[in-house]
Amino acid sequence: MDADQFLSNLTSELPPLRPLSVAALLLLLQPGPHKMSSSVSMHGSAQSNLSAALHVQQSVVSIFQGGNFGEKVVGNLAVDHVYTEGQGRSVGGLRSMQELGLTALLPSFLRDWPRTQTWDATMSGEAFSPNHAKLFKRLVQEGGVTVLDALRAPVEKAISAVEERGNQSVSAEVLAGLLHSDVTCVVDAWGTWIRPLLRKALLQSTVESAPEWAACVRFAVTGKGPGGRSAPLLRYQILESLSEPLAPASASTSLVTKRLMFLQAALVEVLPASRLKSENLYQASLLSELLTCMNHPASQVQN
Repeated sequence: MDADQFLSNLTSELPPLRPLSVAALLLLLQPGPHKMSSSVSMHGSAQSNLSAALHVQQSVVSIFQGGNFGEKVVGNLAVDHVYTEGQGRSVGGLRSMQELGLTALLPSFLRDWPRTQTWDATMSGEAFSPNHAKLFKRLVQEGGVTVLDALRAPVEKAISAVEERGNQSVSAEVLAGLLHSDVTCVVDAWGTWIRPLLRKALLQSTVESAPEWAACVRFAVTGKGPGGRSAPLLRYQILESLSEPLAPASASTSLVTKRLMFLQAALVEVLPASRLKSENLYQASLLSELLTCMNHPASQVQN
């Protein structure tokens, strides 16, 4: 079975096929954009690997050019999220060991996300799937603007469904993967539609969906490479967008609290070894702002 079949399975009406296909695609799709040129002279296994990589790339582009494939994938993965019914969430609440899983206990150099340990459930999301985020990251790295364009409308539609938790979760996963991909078309689209869409999603998030969006932010800014020492291309732009002041007329206690939660989720993944000079200056200005929040009349903002 090749990538074509596993990609097609993402639109299957049989729920068990979808997570299995996601796992298979993560093995088949190579991390990082393909930078090798077919004009380079190669022999033996190198030429064979290049041919296989080009076949996968062509498969991704061809399938995403099909009618409504992106919409079907987003819609199907939206229902593949499980939530704990009847249990509320409190800001700063702790997850149980069963919720966290064994990966949270691994040293940071063995985990590609999250890089840093935290027991704060508001920063990892209840249903945020790193595998989904990695899948969309790999897909846009393979298919470039074709995949990006195919996902735009479905994600915009899903984000507008504010009360649908599945739609919010899959949207957070898609944007997390796109933002961490370091693909040129995504960087180019940041100022035109991705930044406004991300900001809209964060500000309109509900109490239930805010942790998923915090996980999205955290995934998007986490370091790359060995030990997470390399910053994603859009990290500083994301931090800058998060720190944009709220309009005084709309700066309710709820919005101020959410904004601080998203900033915290981002900063916890910015390791000292990977900080840029501009990020150090940004953190210094943020610290000054946080000190003023200590005088806020609402206790949830102070905490």
